Amino acid sequence: MARSPTFKRKRLTELYASLPATKKYPGKEKVRGEVAAKLSQKILDKGNQRGDC
Repeated sequence: MARSPTFKRKRLTELYASLPATKKYPGKEKVRGEVAAKLSQKILDKGNQRGDC
């Protein structure tokens, strides 16, 4: 059985900016709004599957 390679632990500060940013950050409020919309849709879909509505 093949073993996975082990990696040395690194601090987050060492990893900072190691990956390129491919898109601009839209802002905290917009991200929160998107998450709230997805969660509410998920809750509504789950309720509709059970026939509660």
